Amino acid sequence: MAKESTRDTIIRCAINEFGTQGFHLATLDRIAKKAQVQKPLILYYFKDKSALLQAAIEEILVEQKRRNDELNSLDLDARARADMILEANFVLADENTESARLMLVLYASAGWDKELNPIYKKVVEGVRTRYGNILKAGAREKVTLPNLDVERWSRTIHFWIIGAITDYLSDQTARKKAEIKSDWKALLDESIFRTG
Repeated sequence: MAKESTRDTIIRCAINEFGTQGFHLATLDRIAKKAQVQKPLILYYFKDKSALLQAAIEEILVEQKRRNDELNSLDLDARARADMILEANFVLADENTESARLMLVLYASAGWDKELNPIYKKVVEGVRTRYGNILKAGAREKVTLPNLDVERWSRTIHFWIIGAITDYLSDQTARKKAEIKSDWKALLDESIFRTG
């Protein structure tokens, strides 16, 4: 296995710090200590804390995009791909809780934080586009309800997943996961996809 680069180590430690402390309480000093580097080295790679946060989120998004690309390469219909969205979020929460928490910190803070708002908008645009593409595929496959408002339902799915993963992170049990999956199935089957 290749040795992790100093930059990657800093980003990994930043994900942990931002995910547990939030943006404003996170400090470059603690990130430096966790990464076992001097603070000026962080500032060599990233001009400030905001730039480091952006790099940390980009790292998470690159991993999520890789997983989404894997899903898209599978021969799945739109309904199965919709289920895989939720599953990909469970994988993120289970394999890298700090990354999932960091994304939730971003979602929770962006409305009032002028510094985080542009990052949030970029993230949300990409996420909702992916959801919209699945819904459009469902329309082409004639498995979604007729005249489905793709933009509205992309937002609804996004909000629902944020809430579901927040709930799951408070109780990462198989029972909680099954409960959320059941609610997800009901949401999709009763509101978006044709059943039967």
